[in-house]
Amino acid sequence: MLTRSKDDYVYGGLGQHWLYLEENFPEKITRHLKDTWFIEILYLASVNVPRFAILLLYHRLFTTKVIRRCIYTLAGIMETHMVITLTIGFLMCIPLHANWDYNMEHYKCLNIQALQTWTGVPNIITDLCILILPLPVIWRLHTLRFKVGLTFTFLVGSL
Repeated sequence: MLTRSKDDYVYGGLGQHWLYLEENFPEKITRHLKDTWFIEILYLASVNVPRFAILLLYHRLFTTKVIRRCIYTLAGIMETHMVITLTIGFLMCIPLHANWDYNMEHYKCLNIQALQTWTGVPNIITDLCILILPLPVIWRLHTLRFKVGLTFTFLVGSL
């Protein structure tokens, strides 16, 4: 049977007060900040994967030129946004280890809260565009039951 020590649950100082860790275990703060930075980069890299999957599905389902152009445009916007946010994520603090070492004297960092807020805006806009994209094709169907059912399916899928 595996047993866990108390240190396993507070790895990186999670659940402990910041000032207590600063006095007693400063290495845990560094570990936590390194993990947080890595998770943020991983999130920025992977947030568009489900969106690209949905666009690929749309590409197979809808063959009209207008829809295809919209799909390519959305994919281009998402790819550009991902490259920009990853670049900013890597260069958020100069030098790089200033992301987890706050005892440095000469470093420059961007406003992290503003970055997180403003990187979310394009994500919301592209989500809405992906949600709206198939609706004109669905509403051109001749059966009301299919229109309502498919519209409801896409709306539930967006949740």
